[in-house]
Amino acid sequence: MSSLIREPIVILNSFQYLRGIAILIIVIAHMVPRVYPRSFSVEESAAYNLFQGGTTPFVFLSGFILIHVFLPRFASGRLSYGAFMRDKIENIWLPYLILALPFLLLTASQNNLVTSYLGHAFGTGDFVQNTKDTLWLLYTGRHVFAHWYVTFAIFLFALTPLYVVYSRARPTVRALILGLAFIMSLCLHKPMWDVSKLHALLYFSSVYMIGIETALNWDRIAPRLQRNVWTLFVLWLMLIGLQMSFGYHGTQFRTLSLSYAGPDLMLLQKLVLTFALLALFERLKHKNLPVLTSLAENSFGIFLLHPIVYYILMQSGLLPRSGVLALDVTIWATMVMTGCYAAIATAKLSFPKYSRKIVGV
Repeated sequence: MSSLIREPIVILNSFQYLRGIAILIIVIAHMVPRVYPRSFSVEESAAYNLFQGGTTPFVFLSGFILIHVFLPRFASGRLSYGAFMRDKIENIWLPYLILALPFLLLTASQNNLVTSYLGHAFGTGDFVQNTKDTLWLLYTGRHVFAHWYVTFAIFLFALTPLYVVYSRARPTVRALILGLAFIMSLCLHKPMWDVSKLHALLYFSSVYMIGIETALNWDRIAPRLQRNVWTLFVLWLMLIGLQMSFGYHGTQFRTLSLSYAGPDLMLLQKLVLTFALLALFERLKHKNLPVLTSLAENSFGIFLLHPIVYYILMQSGLLPRSGVLALDVTIWATMVMTGCYAAIATAKLSFPKYSRKIVGV
């Protein structure tokens, strides 16, 4: 058993609360386009821009945790890169496979988007073709929304030695690298359908490095954040207004190739929101916020389960439609979150030693 598993991961309260709210944002973001077709009314456009792009806080948090938690263990020799990656595969990739594979086989043939990705209906080829299609869908995560992030995260963690080298470079060198990476991110946009992992790694590289820089300079950054919490929230709302004035709807600007389609305001907007929330939670770090703590502790399980729970509820006809976007999104998100917690509790009660391998927590 690796030292990574033996030692508890201790995260600052402000970052723990940020992780809790981030998973809630992601669930809500995935409900918005599924409540009604994309009419892009003012209400719907505002909802898209408010909630979509929620991957950014998670990538930022991963960069922060690399420095805050894992870098000292790498430096002291308590943790090796091999042990680090084994743990990520066992506790991220394995539960993904356990949950995704049967769900993939059940739903992929019914998913019109899967047909468009593959160029043919899933399961209609010979054994070799069906195996290739299954492996491709597991690699991309495109049999269901959200799961693309799992493979992306494994690749991101695999690049840890490069980011460790970056963290040890001189501040001027890091500033130059980060500046170039940020410009690249603003020009690239998220990959279409989240298929290309290389594209995603390039797009989110600056966000990961901003998380690293925040950890390296936290003592200086934290007081400044606390002083500017409301300024950051106002700036965030101004960026949303700018997106809407340009007719931007969430993460609509995506490209299949590495091509430019205008500045990516969503990335900038969600970075500002990340720091605004972090500033707010830094002020509240001494308060006990059990709801956010629970969301944070179960965040990966919720992430893995929420598209599956949504599918089950939708197929069962249990998700109501009132005709009011905000009300329906709230009800759907609440029902999906409740289903996730029920599944997590069931796994923990039934398989207390292996629940992390099954549902991620």
